[in-house]
Amino acid sequence: MWDASTAVEAEWLPPLDIPEPGPQSRITVFLRALLAIPQLIVVWLLSIAAFVVVVIGWFGALALGRLPDFAASYLASYVAYDTRVEGYLMLLVDRYPPFRLQADDYPVRIEVRPGLLNRPAVFFRLILMIPAAIVQNLLVTGWWVLAFFSWLVVLVLGRMPRPLFEATAAVLRYRMRFSAYLLMLTPAYPKRLFGDPQAVAEPPLPPVPPAPGRPDREGAPGAGTGATAAGTGAAAAGTGAAGATGAPGGGAGGVGGPGAAWGAAAAGAAGGAGAAGGAGMAGGAGAAGGIGGPVKGPGAVSATRPLLMSGGGKALLVLFLVAGVASSVVSSVTRDYNYDDDNDHVYGTVSVIRQVPNTLYALTGDR
Repeated sequence: MWDASTAVEAEWLPPLDIPEPGPQSRITVFLRALLAIPQLIVVWLLSIAAFVVVVIGWFGALALGRLPDFAASYLASYVAYDTRVEGYLMLLVDRYPPFRLQADDYPVRIEVRPGLLNRPAVFFRLILMIPAAIVQNLLVTGWWVLAFFSWLVVLVLGRMPRPLFEATAAVLRYRMRFSAYLLMLTPAYPKRLFGDPQAVAEPPLPPVPPAPGRPDREGAPGAGTGATAAGTGAAAAGTGAAGATGAPGGGAGGVGGPGAAWGAAAAGAAGGAGAAGGAGMAGGAGAAGGIGGPVKGPGAVSATRPLLMSGGGKALLVLFLVAGVASSVVSSVTRDYNYDDDNDHVYGTVSVIRQVPNTLYALTGDR
């Protein structure tokens, strides 16, 4: 549950966490579209509730300068669920998404930090989002235009090539950031389509060591919190929350950092005071009390935080944009052509009707 006291005032782009591309079952790849149908139905049902919540949240954001707690919690869960389903459908992961709003152990993760919002930006949100909506529509349309070729490559190779993974992850991340902005989960406008600059790259941290007796596989459930190296993550984080002395909480977080999926979650809870550790726990799995958090689990390392794209990945992303533009142009021309045909048909029908009296008069007139 999101707490208003943890609201983030500075602009912060929601990240997307996906592990490195691994082997996928060719059977599930072949049947991916069919397997995703139940999930798409659930997403559609959740979107109906999300529409009602975001309308209420819009009025609340105008009054409070931020989303109400209930709206922030549900909308964040909805965006996370939708992103998991899209990531599965776009062949980024092979593991089937669970039918629940909270899935901290799933390999596709997002992290949103609902915070203070600019009231004029909230009021004009539907106008401000138009440029990003155009880019997002072109990206997603272009990806689906070329989806057959992506599906065929993954089906033949049994895994997604790295450049295709980067471009697909960039499309999904921009789509997620657009949704988060539209639903007022972040004041940050969607950006960094072509990856994160090297200057803002987070320092790499070692992956989580495999739990005893468990195989090291993609997205396997982890111990739960960033302090897994302490043996029991909840207990270690609890030490920080207890606040008996500042040192134990800091020590637990410091030790847990290297053993976490991302040390940032544990390090954030190790602020030297017990209260900082408590805030880390309050965020569930998220850093700094946010909703969501990094991918967790044995051996899980995010390949998209930061998202550093190669030349091949950027080239494919440009190809998606070009395909999206071409598809939009073709659709527009086809629509205009069909509209003209419909008008011609209507005009021809009217002309025939108008000729009926003349024909009758010619047949029945004076001879």
